[in-house]
Order: sequence, then structure tokens, then C-alpha cells
Amino acid sequence: MPKIRHIAYRAADVEAMANFFANSLEMEITQRRKNGAIDLSDGTINITVLPIRITSPDGEPVRPGIDHIGFTVEDEAAAGKSL
Repeated sequence: MPKIRHIAYRAADVEAMANFFANSLEMEITQRRKNGAIDLSDGTINITVLPIRITSPDGEPVRPGIDHIGFTVEDEAAAGKSL
């Protein structure tokens, strides 16, 4: 069964959004990256708050909100069949 492993979220104010997740969801800040991103975890699910200034690979502007969701599976072939 696939499970959510991480969520990458883009924000104009990375610090404020990370504090929101830390205080509202009882997550712990685990890392502050050189590019301005902040990683948080509750021990099971991880959230990375990314700054908007990081552009997409094709140079398009990046909007605030969920950038991507990462999933984990025990058996990739079985998970693929169930989807």
C-alpha cells in the first residue's frame, strides 16, 4: 500500500510557513538548507518548505503551495498493479 513520505511546499515566507507547520502540526525543524529551504518531520512524514525564488527547471515562475508529494511503497510492482 503506497504511503505519503514527504510533501514539498513552496512559500514566499519560508520561516513563517515552517513555524506554522511546527506549531500547528507539532513537527520538528530538522534542517535549514543553504538554498533557504527548511525541512520538518513528525517522525513519519516530512515536509520541506521551499522558497519561491527557486525556479523550475524550465525557467517558468513557481507559485506558492504544494510543489510535489513523495510516496513510499514496500513492493513497487504490486503498488503499480493496484493503481
